[in-house]
Amino acid sequence: MRSGAPDQIKSPRPRARPQDLHADSAQNGRPKLLRNLSQSGSFLQNLLVLAAYGASFTILRHSAARWATHNLFSVWFPAAGLRFAFLWIVGARWAPAAALAELLVSVGAGTVTLTAPLPLSLLGVVGPCLVYGGVIGLVHARTRTRGTVEPDPVAFATAAVVGPMAAGIASLPWALPLAGARGTLNPSLLFSALLDFTLGDLLGILILSPPLLWLAHRLWRGRWSAKIRAAELYRCGELLMLLTFAWGLVWTLQRLGDGLVLAPVLLAACWCGLRGGRSAGWAAALLTALLILPITEY
Repeated sequence: MRSGAPDQIKSPRPRARPQDLHADSAQNGRPKLLRNLSQSGSFLQNLLVLAAYGASFTILRHSAARWATHNLFSVWFPAAGLRFAFLWIVGARWAPAAALAELLVSVGAGTVTLTAPLPLSLLGVVGPCLVYGGVIGLVHARTRTRGTVEPDPVAFATAAVVGPMAAGIASLPWALPLAGARGTLNPSLLFSALLDFTLGDLLGILILSPPLLWLAHRLWRGRWSAKIRAAELYRCGELLMLLTFAWGLVWTLQRLGDGLVLAPVLLAACWCGLRGGRSAGWAAALLTALLILPITEY
């Protein structure tokens, strides 16, 4: 002990709890632009972000019209992928603002026409976004992944599957009265349209949301380079050969008169995900969509 210096007893540093670490990483693990969305002083910035989102959503919605069945719903709806990624990053509480942006921009651009009865027509436009917000908010609360840019695989898969299904089921209260008012209430046709609604949203999420979330994560990290090992290159060649064989089997079955049987390709895509991880699974799904969508236009 040195003379003239008071004794200083350092108290032990409190150990951070896991939930505190997660809360801090959730707040700091978001790009600055997205963190500012929750601040009241950035109203103009919020407005610009929502306007850009609404415009992008409207463009993607309009592009999906080529795959619309019976002029109702599309079997390929990339706008759902944009909506999912946006709400996943900024948070479910922005679902009402995102729904309003979708409504205003779509109606203003003329891509959506509101018909009588007006309340049901409005609900048909904003309802899916609100349902997605509820599902994403529930998944974030249960898995403690709120505010994270890089999605947890289990949480992402749960929300990506439950979201389209919940939106399809929630569309019945407005789809049935609207179909009755238009005189097109055909049970089989309506069921087929709702199935197309669910599948179109699911496909849009699986194809578009992962690269958008990856881009947001890289923008935050500031790292773009990735090291590719020789083993990964060998695995990519192996998976590519598997997909080629699966597509060859599909082509053979079609030539034999069995129609377009996609079971071999779906199994190969699932194996790519199991063998090569998320990136390989997404690449296989993207390749399958690029080959199938051009021949399924209406």
